[in-house]
Amino acid sequence: MLPFALLAVLSAAADDLAAPLTSSQVCAYSAGLVHISSSSPAYAVLRQSFSKFYPSWPLDICLPRIPILPDGAPVASARFVPATRAQMDAATIAVEEFVYRTGLPPLQPFVVRSGGHSNAGASNSLARTTLDVRGLNIIQTEFLNGSDFPTSVQWSAGRVVVGSGATAGQATFVTFSQSQSMDSLMAGALPVGQKPTVGMAGEIVLS
Repeated sequence: MLPFALLAVLSAAADDLAAPLTSSQVCAYSAGLVHISSSSPAYAVLRQSFSKFYPSWPLDICLPRIPILPDGAPVASARFVPATRAQMDAATIAVEEFVYRTGLPPLQPFVVRSGGHSNAGASNSLARTTLDVRGLNIIQTEFLNGSDFPTSVQWSAGRVVVGSGATAGQATFVTFSQSQSMDSLMAGALPVGQKPTVGMAGEIVLS
């Protein structure tokens, strides 16, 4: 279902196969998510959150999609590689399935992390599963031509579809860049505040 399903299989094989699967592993594999255990080489990078107020040593990490660089190397945030619409649709289904399964007995508590800025500790976890949605980072812009509006001032409007895993800075940069490519006098903007590394999931919750 997901383009990184093979990574999920390899991750499962890398875990201690002699031990029974944990409840979070069962939820992740059943939903089609990538599961990163604390013994995985990727754990050291993916466990980190932006906020350092709280310790970030999750029990494990579940991801619907890991951003992949053009050279094929997975990375947390070194280079922005937005998700496609198909990847977003598949990942959304996987996340919904994961959330549903964590609510079944035995309950599996987890925290959701996008940018990892929460100073209240909402996006950090200590010995608890982290659902990392940073791979859900689609950014799609749709601008209307200014001539479509019967006003004396020519302006352009439109909308921007932003995934919960994109940051405010990524969304603003893409919006501005794409608006400039259409018209050098156009400056697309989003009301997302002044911190570019804040995840859009947190922006929506706090708005």
